[in-house]
Amino acid sequence: MKHQPQAGEAAHFASEAANSREARGGLAISARGGVPTAPPRRE
Repeated sequence: MKHQPQAGEAAHFASEAANSREARGGLAISARGGVPTAPPRRE
């Protein structure tokens, strides 16, 4: 999936975050902005 430089970095951060909390819905946010720190979501 490392076809694009941005996608590579976003995927890396998303992967690390996905292991903690982004696994819930952060993936969608990561795909949109690619931010490792997603906004506080309602749990």
